[in-house]
Amino acid sequence: MSELKEERRFYNSVLLAGYVQNYLANIENLKEYKESQVRVFFFVQRKEGAYFFNLSSCKLYWDDDLTDGHFSNADQDELWQNREVLGEVIIKIATRKKRLFFKTFDEFLTAITKDF
Repeated sequence: MSELKEERRFYNSVLLAGYVQNYLANIENLKEYKESQVRVFFFVQRKEGAYFFNLSSCKLYWDDDLTDGHFSNADQDELWQNREVLGEVIIKIATRKKRLFFKTFDEFLTAITKDF
């Protein structure tokens, strides 16, 4: 598998969801949660809004105003296409006030794949 193809797979929301589930399973003191309560947000530098997916569906969405509840479907390749400008990543669990914050996509990827 080429290096580019290998790297590209890490921008697939279905694969990322599996890594996130494993990552969350290894966090101590994390109360039980439903997959539908977990959202992973990918912020784009110098742009309002964020991409996100829910662990229960793994479908990628775009939301340009995270406060209004309106969002649109995003193409599965959009994370890959925007990889150079991806910024902060947040894992939000509805049952917890604290969010898991990563300064960069690389920091997020390193954290969720460290056991593999």
